[in-house]
Amino acid sequence: MVTVLENPLPLAAGIKLADNRAASLEKPLARAGLPQLIMLPLSEYDGPTAKPVVSIGDTVLKGQLIAKADGENNVPVYASTSGKIKEITETILPGVSEKTSECIVIETDREDKWCGDRNQLDDYNKLAPAEVRKRIVQAGIVDHYSSINIESNSLEDVSLLIINAAETEPYISCHEAIIRTYIDEVITGIEILAYALQVDSCVVTVEEDKKEIIGIIKKTLSEKTNIDIELKLISSIYPANEKTQLIKSITGKSISFEASSADAGILIEDINTVYAVKKAILDGEPLTSRIVTVTGSGIKQACNLEVVLGTPINEIIEQCGGYTEHFEFLVCGGPMTGVKTGSDLVPLTKSINCLLAFSNMQVLDNKEKSNVTVCHDCEEVCPVNIQPHVLYRHTIEKNENALIESGLFECIECGCCNYVCSNHLQLVQEFRQVKSVIREKQRKRLEAEKNKKRYLNKLARKTKQEEEKLKRRQEKIVNNKDDELKKKKEAIAAAVNRVRKKRRTE
Repeated sequence: MVTVLENPLPLAAGIKLADNRAASLEKPLARAGLPQLIMLPLSEYDGPTAKPVVSIGDTVLKGQLIAKADGENNVPVYASTSGKIKEITETILPGVSEKTSECIVIETDREDKWCGDRNQLDDYNKLAPAEVRKRIVQAGIVDHYSSINIESNSLEDVSLLIINAAETEPYISCHEAIIRTYIDEVITGIEILAYALQVDSCVVTVEEDKKEIIGIIKKTLSEKTNIDIELKLISSIYPANEKTQLIKSITGKSISFEASSADAGILIEDINTVYAVKKAILDGEPLTSRIVTVTGSGIKQACNLEVVLGTPINEIIEQCGGYTEHFEFLVCGGPMTGVKTGSDLVPLTKSINCLLAFSNMQVLDNKEKSNVTVCHDCEEVCPVNIQPHVLYRHTIEKNENALIESGLFECIECGCCNYVCSNHLQLVQEFRQVKSVIREKQRKRLEAEKNKKRYLNKLARKTKQEEEKLKRRQEKIVNNKDDELKKKKEAIAAAVNRVRKKRRTE
């Protein structure tokens, strides 16, 4: 059964952005061709690195385990196509030049042969919910909203599952492409995830102006699903589909950007994830590909492609006709929250939903550069009611205490302040950087405190051991003295008895 909630909660602020999705939706979703080499990172996020279980020269098949998880916030890595292990080397990851990861490089055989041990299933209800959760993690599926392992104990109290089908950021259309092409698989994936989590309610969110997509989802939910799902229309104002804004729109609850949604009893997933969940549980396919939007005025043919993970980004661009003569730079992600990448000779990773090629004819901001020192426009559009211009001033002053007090960690990094800034300041980038610095200091401080506590505990243990050793030594001395005194008494008593016995015999 489907219930449609048609009255979106208006955002406190935000920006109405031009759609710019039509170009990438002109052609149907297609599969990208296989590259000559793929590069599969063993760690895309902060945390432990997966451990390789293959060696250079090994032949591997698609879906074969090539690196096992090593730590709670880590997932296994699978070969995204068949071929031979060429090397295991350090590689720069897209978007952030400082971030590198060890990568397994596979020379593809272009045959895309699956391994033979896929565990296909006709009915997920045959498995216990805990087993379903375990298989989702084992398939290498990553939760991009909260970075929580779906097997984590922190999900035990989750009662609401939100499936985000909305894309309020311009240009990105992969959710819409998936819904148009794989809506049955998406609904099945939602049902599987709801069963795995045993949630009380499930909500699918779509922008209120997406009439075609609303119709497709509503029709399929009415005809296909066996569970109660609410279809919630949300504002088309950016950033209505951001985690904190979604939760507030649906539940009325306010949570921090830094907080986990699970703390509020909520798990948020997107359309790409539930599509992958269906393939993992019923088709026995680990995560080996993702659907990505390739678009922008710097690309010749905008489209949506299903691409095997690890494909070099430059080869994806070539399959879209290459760059135009006016191409300037590439962004991984959307124009508001994406990150400019210095090279396209990097692999497509699980977290990239869009490759946006900008040209010198494409203008993101809507204002001419101004000499105004502070215009307050950023304050008016901020959806979490902080003052970006104040944060920026504290950033320049390097006043970390003032930054924290002014709400630095409440910033959701949506980019609205960048968009309206008369001085074209890269405010979000500044905030991200200073957040990273403060987090690192906090991490080091916590580590120092842990080390100090560990040292004090070790010192206390050593002191206690010395005290116990001294006590045992003293007890031993006392016992030895007692033994000697006892022996003397016994010897005297024996001597007295001998004397007495001798006198009696005389």
